[in-house]
Amino acid sequence: MVVKFTVHAIDQMPLRGIGREEVIEALDRPRETIVTKGGRLASYALIEERYIVVVHEKGNGEDVGITAMKVNKRKLRRLGFTKI
Repeated sequence: MVVKFTVHAIDQMPLRGIGREEVIEALDRPRETIVTKGGRLASYALIEERYIVVVHEKGNGEDVGITAMKVNKRKLRRLGFTKI
């Protein structure tokens, strides 16, 4: 899988303590993927006992990571995930 990152994602991931490898893993093996209100995709995965959410778009055979964040179960539910 080819993953590209927006400037926003590149800037925010280190501030949030999330590495590129974690984002790629979340996109490769998500527990769930939903469509956001804005029409983008959001996927989450449990990586090293942390829930990582990646907002992304698909196109031209690649994923474009928009942003990533660490969340808890409560936030996952608020975002619309149901398979927690």
